[in-house]
Amino acid sequence: MMTTFRLRYVRTRLLVAAGIAIAASAGIWVQNVQAEPPLAEQSLHKVVEEMARSLERYFLDPSAGQAYARELRQRLVSGRYRGLAPDKLAQIVTADLQKIRADGHLRLSPPSRQPMLGAPSASAAEQQSAETGIDKSGWLADGVAYIGFELFPASKASLAAVREFLETHASARVLIIDVRAHGGGYTDEFDLLASYLYDRPAELIYEDTREAAFRARPDTATLKRLAGPPGFVRQVHLAAPNAAPTGLRGAKLFVLTSGYTGSAAEHLTLALKRTGRATIIGETTAGMGHFGRVVELPEGFSAFIPIGRPFDPQTGVGWEGIGVKPHVEVPAQKALETALLQLGLPRQRAQALGAKWMPRGDMERVVPLRGGG
Repeated sequence: MMTTFRLRYVRTRLLVAAGIAIAASAGIWVQNVQAEPPLAEQSLHKVVEEMARSLERYFLDPSAGQAYARELRQRLVSGRYRGLAPDKLAQIVTADLQKIRADGHLRLSPPSRQPMLGAPSASAAEQQSAETGIDKSGWLADGVAYIGFELFPASKASLAAVREFLETHASARVLIIDVRAHGGGYTDEFDLLASYLYDRPAELIYEDTREAAFRARPDTATLKRLAGPPGFVRQVHLAAPNAAPTGLRGAKLFVLTSGYTGSAAEHLTLALKRTGRATIIGETTAGMGHFGRVVELPEGFSAFIPIGRPFDPQTGVGWEGIGVKPHVEVPAQKALETALLQLGLPRQRAQALGAKWMPRGDMERVVPLRGGG
């Protein structure tokens, strides 16, 4: 969704979360699991019933939302969730939902001292966070700039760091964006990147959001409303070039991907691929395409509920369950080396740089694609 799924409609718009395991391993939320007493019966009913109602109201496919809700209520009545501690309840409800219909973003989360990324109560803390989401950045070779991301947190610190990188490396003839260890986030950082990389406005991605979950706000330079199908609000995500003088608009652009590359990072990957702005090198991405919002539930629980989907406006196809295929398919560990070889660097030098600038984070696929992979 703007890679964002719309976890919440803050600032630019959406949050493109990674998947259940992806988000956890990417550090989007972390909590210490300790032995806890079972949730009281009355509290249990409040949590599960509000989860069911939220799925009915907001889930991107109304019929699927109703099916989820119906099954949850049946399991609640059957006693399946009775006597469970909060963390165990969240785990089992999430597993049940995935069995009913797999969706890499849908999940119930237990109470935490720190709200999930995208929750309304987390907004101020996220903006003020010192997190930049940048793994490493700098000059790889003469005229070749590199920036690697692990997350798009949309914090003030992150946007300032990305802007500083773009201005410091404005003379680059080649820019390599590494999202091999990128698990998701918002689209604010991508909007900033696009404002330096495109020389004219361009349609990037379309997004359909379930009308009941849509929070109306004025159009912006990067997100405008279009006529859409009944029951949904359609918007177009745009590249909006800024007035900054930069050589990056004409720079050759590579995007490096892995099976871990998820959500907001996939949004960036497909947008740059379908507009012909970048060459994608690596592995087919994670396939976390649905965007959503965080719903805060009783007793401190929260749920991430997919409320819409992004897709290529030319084909009508998104990347949920199928990922984004690269132009040049190689193992993720070889992606940077491959890009440097395409630039004409000697193999030994390309291998050395590929090893030196390898992402620190995970690059392994967490959720199989449809049909395996």
